[in-house]
Amino acid sequence: MGFIEETIVKAKEVFDVAGRKTSEAITIQKLKVNAASLDAQIAKDYEALGRLVYAGSREKSENQEATEELMAEIDAKRLQLESLQAEIAHMKGNLICSGCGASNMPGAVFCSKCGKKLQNTQKKQDDAPAAEEPADAEK
Repeated sequence: MGFIEETIVKAKEVFDVAGRKTSEAITIQKLKVNAASLDAQIAKDYEALGRLVYAGSREKSENQEATEELMAEIDAKRLQLESLQAEIAHMKGNLICSGCGASNMPGAVFCSKCGKKLQNTQKKQDDAPAAEEPADAEK
C-alpha cells in the first residue's frame, strides 16, 4: 500500500503544479490581450490627434482644449499599457530595463534593446555590501 499511496500523492502534486502553470499561462494571455487592445486604442487616439491638429492648422483655428484632452487620454492609456507590460514581464520572470522599458530574459546583464546594464540580480546585490565591508574596515 505504501507504494500506491506515494504514487497517488506524487501524481496529485504533479497535477497541482500543472494546474498552477496553466493558470499562470492563462493570466498572462489575458494580460497580453488587454495590452494589445489598449495599444490599438492608443493608435486610434494618435490618429484622431493628428486629424485634429491637421484640421486646426488648415482652418487656422485653435483646437487647443480638444487637443489637450486627447493628449491626456493618450498619456493615461500609455501608463496603463506600461503597467500591463511590466506585470506580464514580472509574471514571466523577465527583467525590465530602467532606460527604455524593454523586457529582457531572466539572467540578462544588458538590455537587448538599448544595451544599458540591467539591475543586478538579488544574489549580486547581496554580495556587494559584503565586498564593501572589508574596505571600510581597513580605512
